[in-house]
Amino acid sequence: MKKLFLCLFVAACFFSCSDDDEKESIRLTGNTETSQVVYADETNKPEGIKFTATASWTATVKNVTTTRSSEVDWLSLNMYSGDAGEYTLTMTLQPNLTGQDRVAEIIITCSDTVIRIRVEQKGTKADGEKPEGTEKRFVDNIIYKWEDSKDDWRQEIMEFTYNSDGTVKLIANYGDYNNNGIIDDEERSEALEWKTEFRYDTANKKVYTESTEYEEKTETEYIKTGELTLNAEGYAVEAKYESNNDGSVETYQISYQDRYAVAVKAIELDDDSSYPYVEEPKWEAGNLVKVSCKRGSSLFGSSEIIYGDVLNHPDVSIDLNFLIANTEWYDCFCEDGNYGLKVCGLFGKRSKNMMIKEIAVDPYRNESYTYTYENDTKGFITKITVDNNNGGHQSNSNGIYTINYKK
Repeated sequence: MKKLFLCLFVAACFFSCSDDDEKESIRLTGNTETSQVVYADETNKPEGIKFTATASWTATVKNVTTTRSSEVDWLSLNMYSGDAGEYTLTMTLQPNLTGQDRVAEIIITCSDTVIRIRVEQKGTKADGEKPEGTEKRFVDNIIYKWEDSKDDWRQEIMEFTYNSDGTVKLIANYGDYNNNGIIDDEERSEALEWKTEFRYDTANKKVYTESTEYEEKTETEYIKTGELTLNAEGYAVEAKYESNNDGSVETYQISYQDRYAVAVKAIELDDDSSYPYVEEPKWEAGNLVKVSCKRGSSLFGSSEIIYGDVLNHPDVSIDLNFLIANTEWYDCFCEDGNYGLKVCGLFGKRSKNMMIKEIAVDPYRNESYTYTYENDTKGFITKITVDNNNGGHQSNSNGIYTINYKK
């Protein structure tokens, strides 16, 4: 009898454990550990995070180092959701140039089962030395003085505000009525011409924008809201903008190759989506040398860009090439208006160099623009001069940009 009770007890324990195992809808495989450490100069973990899921699952990344924000900008995953099956999540990390250790937590949820993986990136390399980093420069404001006519020069100031992680929070453009390079209180309240605000939803790979333009004479506000869908590298693969005034919607679908934007489909709500406008960028030696706009076999026009030796510095917060563009197909590439998509690092890799000439290839326009630059001792651009070569459709084509960086 004792043996019978013993057998029944062992069997009950066995089936109880089996039931517990079956209740786990997700489990780690391949010797994946729940605590992982990488060094400051490591940007990936080749072995990845391996697991098996019996149902659909989601993954999020949470900041553990600081309580100021739950968002993590230095660690991303190759995927954030999936159906039942076997998976390997790969991590992409930014080099840690802060000199301090930082910690994030990857949370994988499947049904009622949650797995938490702690990822610590050290502030030093394996040899104990700090990695050599480049200096990040944040544009504070850009003063733009342009020629309305031979005897009339005007001036405006574009200001940039950033989040704690370095992403752009706000772009605001003011008329500088005093031409003194300072936006005083009166100008700040009365001379705001347009602004674009950015809100980041890292967990869902979204960026939301709101662009407001102000009509001085009628005191009318024109507002467009945007929803950007990002890929794993943080680049927009779709940008949808809706006007709050007339309800019109325009959508841009963006394709990438080697992190360069290689095709853009532009679709408006009342258009035939099977016959969209297609913008075709052409890249050579890391520079965007041509942008063409077509619909079917019809070519509307294109912009050709020639580059010099001045670097479009990757450690500057704003892509200055797109900011100063004048020809229609380059300036309006993937967007019209002041949406900020291209200048804020959401549009793939930027051109390696700064352009020295921009040419409109258009049967209705014959215009070109020439650009010259002045740098500081560290190679960062501080002044850009634009010459419209006695042509150009924009009244502000001749101009001077003065770039001021945050201290």
